[in-house]
Amino acid sequence: MNRRTGFMLAFGSYLMYSMNSPIARQAFLDGMEPNTLLAYRFTIGAVLFHLTLLFTNLGRAKEGERPLDRSGVLIGVLSGSLNGLAIYFYFHSLDLLPASFVSVLGIGAYIVMTITLLTLFGEAFSWVKGARLVLGITGIWLLIGPSGEIGSQGVLLLLMGSFLFALHMISMQWYLSEYNTWAMAAIVVTTTAVLLVGIWLVQGVQTGSLNFAIPSLWSWIAVIFLAVFSSWIGRFFSYRAISILGTGELALMTPLETLLAITWSVLFLGEWLEQAQWLGAVLIVASVGLVGFKWLLESFSSRKKVAAAD
Repeated sequence: MNRRTGFMLAFGSYLMYSMNSPIARQAFLDGMEPNTLLAYRFTIGAVLFHLTLLFTNLGRAKEGERPLDRSGVLIGVLSGSLNGLAIYFYFHSLDLLPASFVSVLGIGAYIVMTITLLTLFGEAFSWVKGARLVLGITGIWLLIGPSGEIGSQGVLLLLMGSFLFALHMISMQWYLSEYNTWAMAAIVVTTTAVLLVGIWLVQGVQTGSLNFAIPSLWSWIAVIFLAVFSSWIGRFFSYRAISILGTGELALMTPLETLLAITWSVLFLGEWLEQAQWLGAVLIVASVGLVGFKWLLESFSSRKKVAAAD
């Protein structure tokens, strides 16, 4: 597939992911327990993936794809475990913090951690990455510092989730992109579902608060929407985009998710960021926009060279 297809898949996944925070936040406000929502959401998502593989040939390795082997399964399970823990921390931060705050800070922290990890693991460091780190860290400080949230449990949960999600996405690019995307996504989402259902059952039994209830119509909508569009279709789109573009370049479109998530939070939840936090959000968006600026310069330079050669 070409890069245009990769960007279209990334656009689709970010459009779906942008609705995660406001939809889940509203479900929590309606009385839905976070562990219950996650258990139902990923169980349905895993079932949808397995039905897809059962009734279609989408999961079979095609020409140029590596057949599924023990190494792929083991790494897929490990990556799914990282994803499950990241999702657990992220959604529990939503139970403590506004959805707009979580959306912007989560994206900013994910960008900074992804660039840092890729650099530590051997990818070249450039002025663009350095500028993005400075802008991203400054944006995160403006989001957390002036608002007085630096010591909150919600922020710590969110930062841990961002770190684990960065590891998960990098593992998908480096170790799993050669395999069939449908098959690998099924392994990852199934592992995530098993982990989250296990956490839900263990914590529920230990605390005596195991809750199977879906308390409202909105909670039903949240479970179904997140399962279908985030845990099933969105996951396939993002993992396929990774195999085409890579983890670092996929961050090019993260401002779209951030801005859309804030828009949904403002429109449907009545949330609003403070002035300093808006500045932090702008800096985080700018940190990713630098990648797009560099890409445009390189494309323009390539066209000029081609024209000169002709």
